[in-house]
Amino acid sequence: MLKQAAIDSDKIWKTAGRPRHGHLFDKRQKCRLLYRRRIREGQRTETERYTNDLHEELLKKKPY
Repeated sequence: MLKQAAIDSDKIWKTAGRPRHGHLFDKRQKCRLLYRRRIREGQRTETERYTNDLHEELLKKKPY
């Protein structure tokens, strides 16, 4: 959903001649930032999950 919104707003922005100010530019920027933020959140969550799982497994491991 966020990806499609970013794609649509980008197409509209390009069709309008790539303005650097105004409503279309602001909407494009907002959609891009939301989409990129969600990607980063997903990557961070994946890393945290991996780290937490690894930590749990290391805690279960018995010392020599």
